[in-house]
Amino acid sequence: MTAPTLIIGLGGIGSEIVSMVEEKAKISKSDISNVKFIIIDTDNGALLKEKRNGFEGTTIRISNNITVESCLQMNNLSREWYPRNQIFMNKTLTDGAGQVRAISRLALEHAVLQGLLEPLTDDIMELHWTQKNPDYKTLRIAVVSSLAGGTGSGLILPFAIYLSDYLKKNFEKNGYNMSGFFMMPDIILKGSEKNYIERISLNSNAYATIKELDDFIQRSVGTLDVKAEIKLVNGRRRNPDTALYNFNFLFGLLNNDEGYSGLRTSMEYKRMMADCIFVPYCSPINEENTSWEDNKFKHLSIMLTKDEGVKQYRHFGSIGVASMVYPYDDVRFYLTMVWAKDLMSDKWFHYDLKYEEELGKHNEMQKKGLIGKAFTKKGEFYRKAVESDIDAFSKDIKDDLTVLDIDAGTSMLAYEAYMKSLEEFIQAEVKNIVDKDFMSIEKANKMTLRSIARVNKLFGFRKKKEFNSLYRDRYGQMHKISNQIIYDVKKKMANYLFQPHSYVESKGKAYLLEAWIFENQRGDFVSPNAVRYFLEEACVLMKERAYILGKSVKDRANKHEAVQSQFKIAAAYNWNELTIRIKRLREDYEAVIREEVFLYCLQVGVKRVRNLADAYEKLFDDYRKGMEQLDERRELLKSEMQAVEGTRVKKVGCQEEYLNEMYNEMKKESSIYYGTLNKVYQQIYEMANEYAVDSNTNNGKGSSKWDTLLNQWKENFEDAYGSKFNVDVLSALEQEIRWNIERKNNGKPMADKAVKARMEEELERCATQLAAPFMSTALDPYKTVILENYFHSSLLKLKGIKKEIVLERLIAKNGIEESQMIDKYTINFYQSLFGVHAKYLKPFKQGEECYKDYDDITKYMHINGNREQILTPHLDRTWHRIDILPEIDPDIQVEKQKYLWVVLFYSYIMGRHIIKDNDAKYNIKDLALEHKQCSSLYDVMEIFKNCREDADKVFGEMDAAFSGCLIQTNSYKEDEFYKNYEKCDVITDIYLAYVCPLNETWVKGENVAEWFVLGWQYTLEKFLEKYTNVYESTMKKMMNDKIYLYKSKNKAKNDNMKIEDAIQKLDIALHGNGLARLKQ
Repeated sequence: MTAPTLIIGLGGIGSEIVSMVEEKAKISKSDISNVKFIIIDTDNGALLKEKRNGFEGTTIRISNNITVESCLQMNNLSREWYPRNQIFMNKTLTDGAGQVRAISRLALEHAVLQGLLEPLTDDIMELHWTQKNPDYKTLRIAVVSSLAGGTGSGLILPFAIYLSDYLKKNFEKNGYNMSGFFMMPDIILKGSEKNYIERISLNSNAYATIKELDDFIQRSVGTLDVKAEIKLVNGRRRNPDTALYNFNFLFGLLNNDEGYSGLRTSMEYKRMMADCIFVPYCSPINEENTSWEDNKFKHLSIMLTKDEGVKQYRHFGSIGVASMVYPYDDVRFYLTMVWAKDLMSDKWFHYDLKYEEELGKHNEMQKKGLIGKAFTKKGEFYRKAVESDIDAFSKDIKDDLTVLDIDAGTSMLAYEAYMKSLEEFIQAEVKNIVDKDFMSIEKANKMTLRSIARVNKLFGFRKKKEFNSLYRDRYGQMHKISNQIIYDVKKKMANYLFQPHSYVESKGKAYLLEAWIFENQRGDFVSPNAVRYFLEEACVLMKERAYILGKSVKDRANKHEAVQSQFKIAAAYNWNELTIRIKRLREDYEAVIREEVFLYCLQVGVKRVRNLADAYEKLFDDYRKGMEQLDERRELLKSEMQAVEGTRVKKVGCQEEYLNEMYNEMKKESSIYYGTLNKVYQQIYEMANEYAVDSNTNNGKGSSKWDTLLNQWKENFEDAYGSKFNVDVLSALEQEIRWNIERKNNGKPMADKAVKARMEEELERCATQLAAPFMSTALDPYKTVILENYFHSSLLKLKGIKKEIVLERLIAKNGIEESQMIDKYTINFYQSLFGVHAKYLKPFKQGEECYKDYDDITKYMHINGNREQILTPHLDRTWHRIDILPEIDPDIQVEKQKYLWVVLFYSYIMGRHIIKDNDAKYNIKDLALEHKQCSSLYDVMEIFKNCREDADKVFGEMDAAFSGCLIQTNSYKEDEFYKNYEKCDVITDIYLAYVCPLNETWVKGENVAEWFVLGWQYTLEKFLEKYTNVYESTMKKMMNDKIYLYKSKNKAKNDNMKIEDAIQKLDIALHGNGLARLKQ
């Protein structure tokens, strides 16, 4: 049973992916009774869209129709961190975050205050109280979002803090394991038309999110000192005391196999993320996945590894999934279409095309006024064309319908034989019915005739009037029964004869229409073209016969009227004549019944045959259109089968050349290849019959009829060739590899050992390259990869080299056999990359786009001079400062800290931008922004930290002053920088002036001395580079040594630069009570 699980989507992209996971779970029929799907967004429209698309989980809108300004007024605490930018004050929370992460944090805080997250806590409570398995105590949580947008990325950190607080407060004894699944901005930017502002916004949001996550998580487990804090809605200032996210899985544009080109569309990436979440959380194999993979995660990732002497919590990673698939359904459909195209050749539509050609000519002549009458109907045209043509196709149709009488040595066509059999059947049936129903009347008639004869002999003609009356009574009885028979029999017989019959029902019954449609005299099924001709000719014969019968029936009706009128003058007849007339009554009425029943049956039959002929005609039109599209459909399917680039799928058994060869093999078995036409012909009749019975099918359903026929072809393929093609994925792979090898070796087969090696290569490529996680990492020595695979249980029953592969390449590689989620055509590969430190994530390294855009956008945030209005990519308007939230890469942090001290050091030495007055105040001038007087160098440094454009101006001036042509003399003594440096006591005037106003605890936490030394070192190094004769190898080695300057044992050769003195003073300053002694 699945452990209690929450799968939560934050923002639009996160919600969309969670909806996909839920859909996969429903399709797989996994047991998800303990899984809750929740999507959270500020955009109500996006939530409603997911509901319309079938999402059945919980939707939470953390916004209402309130403006940002009103929200800030209701939550005073938010004013301490939210940027007071007037542009967004009138924006309502329901409009979404618009890539401003602070707005989504504001919306979450508002939602907490307003109780909008109650549906989330209700779901958690429900999971807790309805837990069926008491062994499960740990709640598993997957949080899904984008790193780049506004809503999702803005919620990643504060939502995790809120949720962890809630769980610790309400379920203190139960643990939880929360993992993040986050999409990188390069996926969103792929193929989009984002402008420059949108691009840098997406990339900088992603960098800021990772920076926040890593810092808060590192500090929560004690690997870094606490600096930044998040201010919660309850008024407390705090850092989270748990790890929040145990693991953070990132998904970028390219996978970790650098030779791979990525997926085709952003939707493919979303589906991939959905797969990566579905497998460990919802699939039938999630328990196996949880039981050992999570333990490895804890051992390798939660462990605080040491990297270059520094403890680091390595919580980043990624997941990749891939499949090896034998697309049997596609292979079957492809071969079916080729098969159908070949057997349902263009000659099927020969007369239809000819009709359209002649119709087009007729219409043209009609437009010119040369012809007035309408053109022949298609059915009549078809009949006459087949009848008159003498080509091979016409001959085949007629041969299909030829019926031979071997005894008589004659022949006729099927429609003629059918009409003959139909009439004979009706005659025989009518005779049987008449014999049965007239039996009592005939007995009475015979008695009457005998009585008349005796009376005539004894009395002569004296009683002829009375006997004449008796005769009329008998006549009336016979007439009445005859009408009743006609009424009862004709409808019943017509219904039986012309209702649809199956092949089995009609076999051997020549009087039934289907007996001639299904099978000819040779025992072969009649081709649809011959059926069309048969129906047209049968319709004509039926109409002609019905016309003749109609006249005969009318003549008999007139004759009976004459007989009845003669009864009035019957006395004029002699008894002999009346006796003869009585004997003829039986024969006359039998003929009447036979003709009227036959006429009615023909009338019904004409309608039935005409409808069926029209249905065949319509089907042929539909099929012809379908056949015209068949090549295109086949090409599209072929492209789809073979277009594996940009997918996570390796398809086997579907190469074009391989399939063509397999098709040629199919044709060699001619009895099977052509034998299936009988089924096709029968299926066409069944669909035509549906057309004929239901006239509504004539309206726009032709394509569905064609698709139905193709589906029938697929079923025929399964029956005929399923044993050869319907195999498992490893068997398909083996067959394809053997075919490829034999083709290259001119038909010479290769040994099993070589085939096995090739199969193993393909499996290895899928497991390692195709399933490589979509997150590029640098050479992290501590990263770890777990490989898994999932396959159908039936593969365990394979024999030979396939069995060896299952044991050695699947089961031995953490393989899990399963029969519910996976079919025999698929092997899924799952690869987990974890234990990665943030500094090894390539997209966030210095020089990459995310870092560059973040650096650019934070560099000029204060260009308007008002720090409170800055729209920082962070959740707090101060977190872009490196002294509050350090850089992801410690090396970059060192460079930036050094950079700030270089700026302070140089600007103070030069005295142009930092001027100290008599009151020990510092005036800053000639920079990008205007600043007030500062009371200490610490305040000056705060300006450089907040306003990077000022720092850049100072650094630019230094760089320009120290660059240029190298100078070969000792003229450095005349350099303005050297003269000013000579006058300055660096330790007292800069270092101590900076740190003295600060408390010792803060100084210790900030490692100010180290940054100061680095800045001092770099400034002097850049200056010395200008004068080559004094920058000797020993000096250069000392300056570039990785060990801090104050630990160097080298002695400076040029004491005029006070390097040695600086080292001695720094050595004192950085150890123990050195600060106190220097102050004295």
